[in-house]
Order: sequence, then C-alpha cells, then structure tokens
Amino acid sequence: MKSIQEALSEYEPKPMDVTREYAVLVPLWKGKTEWKILYETRSDLISQPGEISFPGGRVEPGETPQEAAVRETCEELGIEQNNITILGSIDYLVTHGFVLYPFVAIIETNAVFRPNSDEVAELFGVSIRSLKVQEPEVYWIEEERSLPQDFPHHYIPGGEAYPWRKGKGKILFYPREEGMIWGMTAQITHHFLENFCKEYE
Repeated sequence: MKSIQEALSEYEPKPMDVTREYAVLVPLWKGKTEWKILYETRSDLISQPGEISFPGGRVEPGETPQEAAVRETCEELGIEQNNITILGSIDYLVTHGFVLYPFVAIIETNAVFRPNSDEVAELFGVSIRSLKVQEPEVYWIEEERSLPQDFPHHYIPGGEAYPWRKGKGKILFYPREEGMIWGMTAQITHHFLENFCKEYE
C-alpha cells in the first residue's frame, strides 16, 4: 500500500488513452485600428492543405505544451520568441486519441512576419469584433460504432443486442471572406470569443 500511496502522491492525472499531445497558439495582434486574431492557411506541402488553422503542432519529448505552441509559432510565422506574450491557456480538446492545448498570446505590433512557405500559404488577421457578432453555423454528426467481426459479444450483458451509446459531435463553421474557418479551429475560436471577449458585445 505504501508504494501505491507514493505513486499517487506524485501522479498528475491526464486523459486516458491519449498517445499524442498537440498545442496551438491563438495569436492576438493589434492592427492599424483594432485587435485581430491571426490565422494561417496551410501549405499544399503538409497535411490538411488549404485549411485555415492556428499555428501549432506536436508537443515534443521534454517540452511543455506552452513551449511547443511558442516554438511552432516562431517556426511557422518566422517571428522571434520575444515577440510573443502568453496571456494564458483555455479549455483543451480531447479527441481521437490526442489532446490539443490552446494558448492565447499577444503578438507585438512591430513583429516582422516571415511565414515559412513550406508550412504556411497565407497569414491573415480577422477582427475580433467582426467574429464576435458572427454566429457560427453549427452541424451535428453521429458517429456509428463499428465493431470487429471477432468482437467477444458473449463477454457483455445483452450480447449483440447491447445498447451501445452513439457518439454525437458538433462541427462549427465560420464562412469568411478570407476563407472557411471550421472544425477544431472554429471550435477554439468560438470558445475564446464566448468566454473571454465580453467587451466586444
């Protein structure tokens, strides 16, 4: 029992069955007249080409999610680390075996952007005020459970008639002149706007 107590006293809980960790930055930048959220359009040379996203990527061994978000932002946008001031973290997402940590930060107005063309096709800003007044389009999808043929139904009460719960997911879309903001990027955007941008109502 002593070893169990010691192990639990030092253990930091995390989502079960998560094998990968990612982190993104929600970059806030003051334009000529108003604050904007910076987005990037992904290059054709990487996964999910043409999609709009926040800068970010996988958390490498030995670094924290915040360090990963800052590192990836510097690499993708071509800015210096001292151009970034972290304001804090917001609720994270857990899905499909990975966790995604979003951090909100201010990017210095005089930062010089040199986007990495291997990863970023375009960098653009959208005013917080215009996003705040725009209601996202919301669509619900149901995820059907697909069991393998050799699944041991005889192990569980009810066997093949067991009433499995059906997963239901929400997908948000922000149709914009600059492009379509959707998926997890839209979900993080909406969460940030609803919980931290009251002054723009």
